[in-house]
Amino acid sequence: AAALAIVGLQDYGSLLLDKFTWGHGFYTLNSSLLDAYAKCDSAQAILECDKRFRTGQDSFTDEYTPNRDMPPSESSE
Repeated sequence: AAALAIVGLQDYGSLLLDKFTWGHGFYTLNSSLLDAYAKCDSAQAILECDKRFRTGQDSFTDEYTPNRDMPPSESSE
């Protein structure tokens, strides 16, 4: 689904994701990173984008906070 979105075929990716209960959230969760990859115009640009993501130079997930409402793990709550 990610590869399909990157090459502009998100509708086909959605057909695959519809099989999963979490599928509807995949593009929302990963939209920044998928958009960054889609803007790459060469293999070198893709490798640079990947490196920025893996090294934390670009987070691509500023809006994603999975533990936003969770107490700290050491909490007794």
